Amino acid sequence: MTAAASVGGERRAARVERPAAPVLGPGRPRTTSVLVAMSRDAGVDVAPLHRMTARGRAIALAWWEDGYVHGLTAGRRELEAEWSGRQEVSAAIARQMAASGPFDALCEARGEPERAARHRALMAERGIFPC
Repeated sequence: MTAAASVGGERRAARVERPAAPVLGPGRPRTTSVLVAMSRDAGVDVAPLHRMTARGRAIALAWWEDGYVHGLTAGRRELEAEWSGRQEVSAAIARQMAASGPFDALCEARGEPERAARHRALMAERGIFPC
């Protein structure tokens, strides 16, 4: 990674080798804050929050919050797209079912008069439509 350093008002680029950030996960002790671990993964050197100035902490937390809000927004968009797709499929199935006619008439057409009679009796019992 290349880092810029200011020496006597002059900016110089220096190559900095860092060990890989520890993988955080279940059963692994967290020795550093999530913000520091994430910044190391991104190749950015960020001090722990308790060592920052008030202004630095405000900037770091605003940076984290912006990423958090961005993630929430992206997740919401993905969920809405998924639901939109499901609603379109459900509407297509409902249109297909409505176009095919009443269930008892379909049973009669398939040669199942007993099933059609049971369906009519059930619908009359429930008061859904007069048969």
